[in-house]
Amino acid sequence: MNILSQSYRNQEILKTRPLTRYVPLILALCILLMTACNRSDAVTESGQASGQTAATSSGSTPQAGKINVCALVTKADAELILGESVKDTDGDGSGGCAYEITDYGVGGRTAVLMVGIETDGKMAYEMHKKMSGITDGLMDVARDDAALDDSQREAEKQTDRKIQPLSGIGDKGYMSGGFRGGFMGSATVSVLKGDTWILVQIIGSPKKGSEEALKAVVKKVADAF
Repeated sequence: MNILSQSYRNQEILKTRPLTRYVPLILALCILLMTACNRSDAVTESGQASGQTAATSSGSTPQAGKINVCALVTKADAELILGESVKDTDGDGSGGCAYEITDYGVGGRTAVLMVGIETDGKMAYEMHKKMSGITDGLMDVARDDAALDDSQREAEKQTDRKIQPLSGIGDKGYMSGGFRGGFMGSATVSVLKGDTWILVQIIGSPKKGSEEALKAVVKKVADAF
């Protein structure tokens, strides 16, 4: 599934939801963080390989490449979060997982859920927290760039959200972003449990209540580690 191409296939969405133009950059930032973490893992594993066997002891955390992310955040979980039926995912879930609503783009409906998990993700977690301020700033730019009257702009400012610390989910975590004035937006929950970084993000305009469902699903995943 090509999320970026799906985001642009309906030209009417581009006209009515100006935030869509920022989706590629936001996705690129997330992919960059995950890639950097994977490279760090490869260097660490290379250094440990000499004179050692692969870690297989009881209770050890599986390597990131062996985690089926789609088994941890299921299709049913995605439908609970997005409030819509979603398409089946492709692949084995080892490189992350993405779900999009079945009727993506029909009638202006847009919603995608993306999930990533890294088992050696402490550094990536902290990097993403810093980058979240930048991506929220991009959303602000998009909001100011949109053709809104004063009342709409004020309503968006009142619902605008930055990084919110989360308690009771993993060892530490935060939520960033939000959905503003009916326009396309994003909401992200990022959690660290031990060394494992869990990142789940909604991009689009899902139904009301999606953010609470998102936190509940991330808690379920964190409790599994």
